[in-house]
Amino acid sequence: EGYTQVATALGHEVPAVIVGRPYAEAADAFVRAAGTADVVFAASKHAIAPLLRAYEADVGLCTGFPWLIPQAALDVPRLGIVNGHPTLLPKGRGPHPWAWAIRTGETEIGLTYHYMDATFDTGNILAQKAIPIGPDDTEETLIPFFQAAAQELLPEVFAKLEAGDPGLPQQ
Repeated sequence: EGYTQVATALGHEVPAVIVGRPYAEAADAFVRAAGTADVVFAASKHAIAPLLRAYEADVGLCTGFPWLIPQAALDVPRLGIVNGHPTLLPKGRGPHPWAWAIRTGETEIGLTYHYMDATFDTGNILAQKAIPIGPDDTEETLIPFFQAAAQELLPEVFAKLEAGDPGLPQQ
């Protein structure tokens, strides 16, 4: 079950899924995952703020986005933009953290939802869940565990957003 379906099941409207141009070749997969939401391909990171304004977004939910989102876009949704990052932050900031965890023999990874800020993966943490890594796991075998963690954590994340919870600063 995709993020849009989880958000919809929790009573939230998902008007659009904004995808970075580097992922345009996977358009069909994004359209299927988005359900009834529009799928919009941003030509550049500078196109994100106008798109968020056009959809009057209250919150942005980001995962696996290829660009550092500019401050002008971060300022648009009244509740901010939240990123789902596949490690237990602050460990594993930056791109491809689960690949590094597997390569270095880590026994645990996780999913962290945090507010996005002007730098990569440094915003206040809203929710986290540890996910064990077995000796034969790959990025592909871990995907169902990340999906299950997202379904578990997103209700907490949305509740905190609605309550104005600032999250916990990272160390």
